[in-house]
Amino acid sequence: MQRPLNKNDFLFPGLASTGRLKIGTPVTRADIERMLEFFVAGGDVLGTRKGKFTTHCFRRGGAQWCFMWQPGPKWSLKAVKWWGGWAQSESVGTLTRYLLDELCKYEYGYSDMLMPSRTYERHITFMGDVGSQQREPDHPSKLSHPLSIAAPHHTTPSGSISGSMYLSNSVAPYPSPTPSSIFDSPQGLSGALASHSFSYSLSRTGCHRTLKESRKKVGKVHSKSKPPTLSESAATAAPPAPTTLDPSRLRIPDTHSLDDCIRFWEQGDERRGVPLALKLWPTTFKPAAYRSEAVKWGKIKNVMHEFKEICHSDHDEFETEYPGLSNQYAKLCKAISIARKARGELQERPRKKQRN
Repeated sequence: MQRPLNKNDFLFPGLASTGRLKIGTPVTRADIERMLEFFVAGGDVLGTRKGKFTTHCFRRGGAQWCFMWQPGPKWSLKAVKWWGGWAQSESVGTLTRYLLDELCKYEYGYSDMLMPSRTYERHITFMGDVGSQQREPDHPSKLSHPLSIAAPHHTTPSGSISGSMYLSNSVAPYPSPTPSSIFDSPQGLSGALASHSFSYSLSRTGCHRTLKESRKKVGKVHSKSKPPTLSESAATAAPPAPTTLDPSRLRIPDTHSLDDCIRFWEQGDERRGVPLALKLWPTTFKPAAYRSEAVKWGKIKNVMHEFKEICHSDHDEFETEYPGLSNQYAKLCKAISIARKARGELQERPRKKQRN
């Protein structure tokens, strides 16, 4: 503009088709979309995908990120309403309800439990209180004498007594007095230590004799019992509990190639929503239970019949029979239907008579 701004000037003026600024006219939504399409086309973001970007993802997706996932301070509902007010054909109430529904779904769901970037402290600690859950590890003091008693350490943040009393390395430690028993004792800390430590009259020879006898007993036990073999452990292992699947909720994902058909049919794909192999559906469920997926199931069954029965599970023979169609599922299904009609395996339904 090469001049100071006037009161009637817009910070974001309109753009003409030639790319020049239209002074005195505000920028429109269509201008922004044209710029976005220009940037997307120049950067080849979409590539071979069909379609184009719209500002819907900026209006709704940006607000959702700032409201739920943005590191640090997040947007308030007031900011969300302000954001929705700028969007054309976007109801502020609809946007607010959408974000609240999404927030509620994530709050009561478990989709972010294994995502470090979206893990909140309230998921791993009680009420988000990290300090109260952490305790410093106990560090036993060094012994100056094999039978000397180590004094407990007062190192915990809460002031409770930690540490344990133990004898030499060859003698198993005795249980240390609990904080409640120490403070409830009328003699105090020294009396509690005396009652717990010197009530056991042990000599060095007695301790070593006891350890030797215990080691002999343990040795006998270990000599009698042999570790189970792999077959024995597998035989004694409890079988896994059967999982119950609701066939009405099973959905066959989009199929794109012959490899997808083989994977879905033979072993399933739990990651893509097929926890049970498709070939087991008729023996596991009633046909009416997966009625909504019957068409997809039937097409994959026809492809697998053609691959296993006609082409004898030979990829080269299948490629010869249907050249270039292994990765074009829709065309492959049509070609198989034509081949089945030619062999007399598929009969067309009689058409309904047209009324005059």
